[in-house]
Amino acid sequence: MSLRIGVLAAILLVSGDSWSQQAGLSVSPANLNFGSVPDGTRSSPQTGTVTATGAAVTVTAANLSGAAFSISGLPTLPFTIPAGRIQTFSVTFAPASGSPGPDSGTITFTSGLNNVSQTLTGTGALNVLPTWNSSTTPNVTYNVYRCSISATACVPSQRLNFGGPIATHDPATSYTDLNVSPGVTYYYALTAVDASNRESELSGAARAAIP
Repeated sequence: MSLRIGVLAAILLVSGDSWSQQAGLSVSPANLNFGSVPDGTRSSPQTGTVTATGAAVTVTAANLSGAAFSISGLPTLPFTIPAGRIQTFSVTFAPASGSPGPDSGTITFTSGLNNVSQTLTGTGALNVLPTWNSSTTPNVTYNVYRCSISATACVPSQRLNFGGPIATHDPATSYTDLNVSPGVTYYYALTAVDASNRESELSGAARAAIP
């Protein structure tokens, strides 16, 4: 008796649909995090992209939630993204003045194939923004001082109460102080420093009460 060993051939049947990439939109990154931004100011823009996968996709809506966020750089709706191509856009975060704390939002892109969303996060930071007029002396910079003892102690005649400057040789006419605490009243004063590094007397103090 002869023994025949047959070879079993396995045939793998693969559906064409299972190998094809599903057509639709995708958004990247999934989240834009703006970190800490002084309230009352605007962040630098961050960039996101919407991609058409598998086919050309027409975006019919780009709905933004979160009042502190804004979107720019998109074409007029509706717009079509060719297959395999991307559409870039920019988002900025502008926490309202006097409203520190975490904030969030969402951008939802809608098409006839699918909807995709990108989350937005950021934190408005407490800050004080003292401003001043330019000195009439040319080529000066400014030193900024701060005191938080009391209204009677934080005056120009008590310069030592202001300690050392919190900003030195600043050519601008404003300064953002992020190192502040709730419930504290601060008094700001400044000096002008000329090109020979001679420093003026301390200016009068401006009051800023942090809620």
